Amino acid sequence: MNNKGMIAAIVVVSLAIIGAIGYFIHHLTTGQM
Repeated sequence: MNNKGMIAAIVVVSLAIIGAIGYFIHHLTTGQM
């Protein structure tokens, strides 16, 4: 098992999730007003 590969995969997935949530919240707040 390659630890660096696993850490890189976790970082990429977490960044994608954070980006999606941030975009969703930004879209909601701008769409409300």
